[in-house]
Amino acid sequence: MASSEYKHSILWRGEDPTKIKFKPAYDGTKKVARYRKGQIPEWADETKKPEKKGREKREEEADLKQAAKRRRQAAAAAVLEAEGERVRASDGASSRLARLQRSAEKAETGTERLLRHRRVEAAVILEADKDEKEEAEAKKEVLKEELDVDLKPTVAEVNVDQMGSDDEDLDIRQVRRERIREQALMKRKIEEDVLKAEIEEEQEEIPEESEYDSESEDDARRGPLMKPVFVSKVNRETVREKELLEKEEEDARRKKEVRALERKAESKVLLIDKIQEEAEAARSAEDQDDRSDVELMDDDDEKNEAEEYELWKIRELKRIKRDKEERLERQREIEFVLKRRQMTDEERAKDDARSWMRRTQRGQT
Repeated sequence: MASSEYKHSILWRGEDPTKIKFKPAYDGTKKVARYRKGQIPEWADETKKPEKKGREKREEEADLKQAAKRRRQAAAAAVLEAEGERVRASDGASSRLARLQRSAEKAETGTERLLRHRRVEAAVILEADKDEKEEAEAKKEVLKEELDVDLKPTVAEVNVDQMGSDDEDLDIRQVRRERIREQALMKRKIEEDVLKAEIEEEQEEIPEESEYDSESEDDARRGPLMKPVFVSKVNRETVREKELLEKEEEDARRKKEVRALERKAESKVLLIDKIQEEAEAARSAEDQDDRSDVELMDDDDEKNEAEEYELWKIRELKRIKRDKEERLERQREIEFVLKRRQMTDEERAKDDARSWMRRTQRGQT
């Protein structure tokens, strides 16, 4: 039988996947046990676990009872000591209080009597899963017992009530009230200290807030501040204006220097022209005098010394003037040369053009 459904056939390719039942990889019904370092496994020593827990519970309850017993004994001793001091201070102590003191000195104290009459049976743990619940209940019971014993009257108070002494009952109650009052005062003092510390912290924070408020008020008086915006150096108007002003001042200074030099050159030319005219006039006058003297006879008899002195004086003044003009001319030439050296090529070309225009105008005139 050759078929794909036959298991022993050569055409068999395994079980049909459509007929296989889905089985998830994770089975939630099985509990996964996680163990930590130092932890005892649950399967180990399961039979001894309830007994061990029960023993621990009983030991813990016994410790709690012993602590409560010690506290009650200390409270009873304090009350008895206070009562003994009060009895010794008072001269008219009653026989009932003496009997109370004798009964307190016996081996069996009142706290032991109360514990003997109020026997607390420890609970027996039957199931391991109820350990925590029973432990909490046991603790509550022990605390309740302690509160009942503390709230109940002490040994002295019980004996006094049995004896029917109203005065002694009032004194003991007064002692208890004083103790409660002291505790309340101590608690109130602690609360006042805490409150004082909080107030000091708040007062330390107040100056900082006031400084912040003053700063904010100052800012409000100054007015709203504009948001700073970055402007590149090329687009800054102030820099441009400053550069333009500097450039204008430099141009004005250069123009002023050029005008001063032009005026100097013009005055120099005018002076030279005037000197030349005077020199020509003097030469022409001398020529005329020479020609007239040649025609006349040489006769020095009629010469006047005063006139000769005046003529010498004039010649000397002209010489001084000529020397001065020469010095000024040399100085102007030096200044002109220095100025030309400091000029650029464009400025020299402009200066040459201006001087050429002046010469042409002078030639036309």
